[in-house]
Amino acid sequence: RGPPARPAARACVCDRVTNRANASGEARFTAPAPGALCGQAVQVLDVTTCETTRAVPVAFTPGNPNPEATCATPVGAELEDVSRPTTVVGNGTPQSCTSRAFVDAVAAGGVITFDCGPAPVTILLDETAKVFNNTGPRIVIDGAMAIMVVLRDISERRQAEARRLAEARRQRDTLVREVHHRIKNHLQGLTGLLNQHKQKHPALQEALDTVIAQITAISLIHGLQSREVEGEVRLYGLLKEIVAFHAGMASLAFANDGQPECLNCAWHLADAESVPHALILNELITNAIKHRDEPSAPVRVACACNDENIVVTLGNAGTLPPGFDFAAGAGLGTGLTLLRSLLPRNGAALSFTCKDGQVETRLVLSAPVVSRQREDQVVSLR
Repeated sequence: RGPPARPAARACVCDRVTNRANASGEARFTAPAPGALCGQAVQVLDVTTCETTRAVPVAFTPGNPNPEATCATPVGAELEDVSRPTTVVGNGTPQSCTSRAFVDAVAAGGVITFDCGPAPVTILLDETAKVFNNTGPRIVIDGAMAIMVVLRDISERRQAEARRLAEARRQRDTLVREVHHRIKNHLQGLTGLLNQHKQKHPALQEALDTVIAQITAISLIHGLQSREVEGEVRLYGLLKEIVAFHAGMASLAFANDGQPECLNCAWHLADAESVPHALILNELITNAIKHRDEPSAPVRVACACNDENIVVTLGNAGTLPPGFDFAAGAGLGTGLTLLRSLLPRNGAALSFTCKDGQVETRLVLSAPVVSRQREDQVVSLR
């Protein structure tokens, strides 16, 4: 197939007089002192790669001075005649060589020279100077080597992007809350159908009550997620909703109801733990109601938190069955067996104790199951 084709030579030589490299954007440009046509040295670029190879003395030899180059300097890259400039930037003082003057000169095109006084002057551009040698006016800049630096102010662009992202996030949160709301409504419709079947089939009442309570617990999660900021579920809010549901069918005493420190509780459940722990809390309350020795005695529910964890306790009159061992899975009914399978290995601990005819259930939750919000986040939820 033969050797690969050599890339075409590009007119990108920055020689003693003219910067011919294409550029776009704002620049820091050093203008030469009068009479210093080339400075003390010039940069030699290989026209095959447009890369600087070395600095050479001020003496200039026409053609490509790089001995390693394999092609002649293109005609378009030879020195330009700047004896008749189109525009002269400055009138002999550094103050006259302004960014505006240079930008206007570039926009006009043609040959641009500088008259900025006896010493080199750096012009810092505060707006875009667009140079397109291949598509726009022919631009020749007579000066020392130019260092092109992009200095665009993108504050407005970033602010617009931030507004766009905030609006997208608001729309996403609205849609997510709407989805949770509809799921809650569908689940409530399902419990209504089950209640109708319960009336028609009294023999299935106990089983259907269990299923209805579990479905209701899941619907409560979706109801909270449809109302809370960013769909987060605070543990106190979930516990309060489940207690309120069961209070319509049995006597419960919620010790924390209405307490200000609980209303603004900073502990919330991890997204993946919301539904499992709704079922866990529902099963614990259902189990305490079902197995209490005195049907008229209320089931006591309370929660307390510190900087490390949050503790939910339940108390009811009764005893534990012989051989009961929750950790080992011995003596458990269907409900507690389900509860044990839902309990995560990390961040949750459940224990049962019996003393003086009272059974106490203690659920301790910590990270990663729950996490504590910062105070400024809590305030936004009030």
